[in-house]
Amino acid sequence: MDKLKSLRPGASKPSYDGASESRSSKPSRFSRENLHRPSLDSVKGFIKTKTGVGSSPAEESSGARPITALRDPKSFAPPPKRDPHAPVPPLPVRRTTSSSDGNPPPVPPRLPPRRDGSFPVPREVGDEEMRSTGGVNVGALDRLGRAGVSVPGFEPVGRGTTMPPPPPRPSTLGDRLGGMALNSNSQPPSQGTTMEEKKAAAITANKFYKDPSSVSFKDARAAAGTARNFQQRHGDQVASGMKTANRLGLSAGILPPPTQREGPPSPPVRSAGPLPPVLGKRPPPPPPPKKKPALPTKGTPPPVPVSNRPPPVPMSSRPPPLSARPPPISPRPSACSTTPTALSNSGIPESEAPSMPLDLDLALPTQWYTHTPPRFPPCISTNSKKSMTYTTSWSTASSGRKTHTLTVAIRWTLNLSLTRLRITWDASAPAVTARASQRHFPPPQPPALNSLPLVGSAVARWCEARLGQCVGNGECWTLASEALKATPGAMASQGYTHGACVYTHTAPAAAVSAGEIQVGDVLQFWKARWEWGNGAWKSAGDPDHTAVVTGVRVKDAGAGGGPEVEVVEQNVGGVKTVVRGTYELGEGKMVQGRCRVFRAVGEDWAPLEATWDD
Repeated sequence: MDKLKSLRPGASKPSYDGASESRSSKPSRFSRENLHRPSLDSVKGFIKTKTGVGSSPAEESSGARPITALRDPKSFAPPPKRDPHAPVPPLPVRRTTSSSDGNPPPVPPRLPPRRDGSFPVPREVGDEEMRSTGGVNVGALDRLGRAGVSVPGFEPVGRGTTMPPPPPRPSTLGDRLGGMALNSNSQPPSQGTTMEEKKAAAITANKFYKDPSSVSFKDARAAAGTARNFQQRHGDQVASGMKTANRLGLSAGILPPPTQREGPPSPPVRSAGPLPPVLGKRPPPPPPPKKKPALPTKGTPPPVPVSNRPPPVPMSSRPPPLSARPPPISPRPSACSTTPTALSNSGIPESEAPSMPLDLDLALPTQWYTHTPPRFPPCISTNSKKSMTYTTSWSTASSGRKTHTLTVAIRWTLNLSLTRLRITWDASAPAVTARASQRHFPPPQPPALNSLPLVGSAVARWCEARLGQCVGNGECWTLASEALKATPGAMASQGYTHGACVYTHTAPAAAVSAGEIQVGDVLQFWKARWEWGNGAWKSAGDPDHTAVVTGVRVKDAGAGGGPEVEVVEQNVGGVKTVVRGTYELGEGKMVQGRCRVFRAVGEDWAPLEATWDD
């Protein structure tokens, strides 16, 4: 303290060498001017002088030096190397602790052996003991109690005591919501809930009854708190009211009696005397009073007296009642009342073109479905009698896996049957995850001939207007296809099927016709050949040929054969221009091949859409 006093302003400054020194001519660092601004160097010097720390030469020279004053690392001597001829130091030897006599230490003691040296023999528990103990091992609980172990919920039970029954499980919605309440105090709350909270609890209970998964935990918690509040505040009143209602209901016979567990219920006994009046039952209402006769108003004429009424109508002039009238005469069915329809399966026998397509060999290991556009397998790509469309889509799951889906619709143009394909695969491993499904559909239902659009004349006029011209690529099929495309409301040609089939003839079998051939119908030949007795012959189709009907001439009844049709056609004899021609249909002249006649139908008769309905 004396040393600190000597530092006050005006006092002599002590010398660091131990001798007293007079006041310096220089202003002291602890003068009144510099008292509140002590420098860091002055404090460090004072601490070094009083404590003797930091006064060594090593610390004096530990300050920062320029990098040029440091020693170059390349001038350091190399690290010492081990002499390869020097002896290898011995490996460390593990020393084992031994007793004073030189023997190894003894083995630690093991657990004490069992008293009887064997496991306890299980024994069977009787029904009486099970009821008395409640299915709890009393001996194990006693041993745990003596060891000082307390298991919550399993208190020690004596031999003569009975285990309390387990608490009942909540069976109603109110019990469940009441059990979820946070406030479990036995004291009723001092403040009730608002009407909005009660309404919200009722709405939550209704949702929970219909679909428990639609109720959130927050709503269920709030509803449980409201139910618990109501139970604590008004539970006694509700219980008292229910007891009173049950008592009155049983005495009055309104409510059914409670279920009795001991013995069957005894049958009711009717008393011979009059029944006592039922408590709480209202008497029946009195009958309504009779209506008074309406008084005549000012605008109502007075009633006509009986003497002035007209005579009654005689019974002979009245019509007979409905029960005495004869039944109405039903119209006589006509032999021509049935509406003719087109031929099924496009006029091709079932043996050549099944109405239900067969499954396809999709060759999934080749992964043709992963390309854009898909490289269809040979069972689809090599079949020329088809028209198809497809759609592709993909979806990404939450895990990041991308699933692709390819949907294909194939219309087999021979009979317009349909096949749909759906292939799904994972983009990470298509060969392993590819799954394919196939669905087959029969040809569309043959339409009634009177329901077909009347566009035959328009088709014929369009073709006749191109006489001497080359339509499209000059092929015979192109003429009929372009004519149907140019006709509004008509379905375009589907391969060699140009609409609904109305006539088919496969030589040498008999011809089948659904109606008369009309102008605008389309003829489709397949390897057809006609022969006449004088050695003349004619063919159509190599193997297929298409023509459009522009006129029909019916032969005489004695001439035999079928009708002779006038057509316009293209690519006849290698000439790719539109020309006129004639063909004779029916039995007798056509000796081989097939001829089918199609009529234009609506464009929505056989739609082709790549959809998949699950």
